[in-house]
Amino acid sequence: DGVLDVEVTTGSVETCASAANQRDAALLLSFAPVDGLDGLRLHYWASYRSHSRRGDQLAGEIAGELARTGVTTQVQVTGMALPVLRETRMTTLHVEHGDLAGSTLLEVATGMARVVTTFFHR
Repeated sequence: DGVLDVEVTTGSVETCASAANQRDAALLLSFAPVDGLDGLRLHYWASYRSHSRRGDQLAGEIAGELARTGVTTQVQVTGMALPVLRETRMTTLHVEHGDLAGSTLLEVATGMARVVTTFFHR
């Protein structure tokens, strides 16, 4: 039906990961502001031995969507072994962002929502 069930959880990495795991969530998006960052960094789980294919795909599709829609902010996609990525069982992206004000914030949020909706409904 195209409707996403969204829950916002704040707190430590452990709290957010545990809440998502307990709910059997399909996706966890973790957001963190980074002073001085010009753009977005989309991180998915990756280590020397494995990586999240779904996380990599989702991050790539979000980056592609933002590029297609003309979002003027820089977007980087990287695999990392951050605690929030390591401690979750579902597809997880950790999004680091700089100051996204006004129309750029709306464009990024709209693009991400569009990709997430189609990603999980195909």
